[in-house]
Amino acid sequence: MNKQEKLLKAIDQIDEKYLAEAINYKRKPAKKKWWIAVAASAAAFVVIFSMGCVTHPAFAEKVPLVGKVFADLGDSFGYGGDYEKYAETVKNKKTGEKKLAKTVNGVTVTLDETYCNDYELFISLTIDSEKAFPVEKIQTYDDGTYLYTRDTTVNTDFKELGTGMHEIDGKFVNDHKYEGVIRLDLNTPVRSVRRNGKIYLVDSSGHETEVDGDQSAYEKQSVPENFSVDMSIGKIMADIGTSGDTYEADGPWDFSFDVTVNNDKTEKKELTADTADGMTITVIKTPFDISYRADTLEHSYDYEVLFTDRNGKLLTYKGGLSRDVAVNGSDISELGVFVMKRDTYEKEEDRILKAKENASELLKSVSIWSQKLN
Repeated sequence: MNKQEKLLKAIDQIDEKYLAEAINYKRKPAKKKWWIAVAASAAAFVVIFSMGCVTHPAFAEKVPLVGKVFADLGDSFGYGGDYEKYAETVKNKKTGEKKLAKTVNGVTVTLDETYCNDYELFISLTIDSEKAFPVEKIQTYDDGTYLYTRDTTVNTDFKELGTGMHEIDGKFVNDHKYEGVIRLDLNTPVRSVRRNGKIYLVDSSGHETEVDGDQSAYEKQSVPENFSVDMSIGKIMADIGTSGDTYEADGPWDFSFDVTVNNDKTEKKELTADTADGMTITVIKTPFDISYRADTLEHSYDYEVLFTDRNGKLLTYKGGLSRDVAVNGSDISELGVFVMKRDTYEKEEDRILKAKENASELLKSVSIWSQKLN
């Protein structure tokens, strides 16, 4: 089965309202495998896992203690950083359980820690397999080797995040172990609009999805300080070489746990770009990534927004189709914000990526608006 066939097969299993979101996303410089990224964005979140073998006797004594997965991964996954300063141990308040784990068909998934702000939730975990993974045969891409899930559903008690296929970004520790982090996008609707007798839900990225029901039911939902999560992982998969064959482990692995929001060092600022139609950009800075939200769907299509750090280095987008750049050790005490027209970006993309270590001057010359942000 080729990649196009996989995409069509995946789309058949995705709710139409999430497909509407997927269509509106666009690629960033990070070279993610496109057919996985499209399906992943339909559920509005990217999943990054960790796999291991607690149950396999040959590797049991090498398994790290709970709370060490973030530290062990460091900057080896897309949104790496010093999570230990912000993370908390995964827990279920009703049962008092910590280190939530479930074994299905010889594969054990163990949740470790979470870090959450108003915009995203990261979950570190390990997945242990009694049977060795075909590590040497798993396909490697420009940005590394990774796995993905199918039929994975994540809901919170304030918002449904959906069901779909999700990219897995992490690293193999050995043939029985893969470590990593789940990243869930908590973008919430900011408003709803009525047009031509239809109601459209508009999220914080400016994406519109047609919905049924009364408009008042779709007003802004804020992320509460504390909330619960129900997560069900249907399958864990990987591509085997370029033949179209896949590795598959069948679940489901079901979890319920509680999350506390930590907005320490998370900032949001609105900027008005000097475009012909007055584009407004909301820039969101966390300890691990920088993201932006355009004010309208049209602006999302018509313009590209790029960032540089204090030293003029281009911050690249590591979240597939989401509008996020990874910090990964860059000095973000000052950001360069650059807005350019879509056709200009597509024409200059290669030059911009080649100039990544000193991109500010080039970006300024091809942008229609730029600003420093402290």
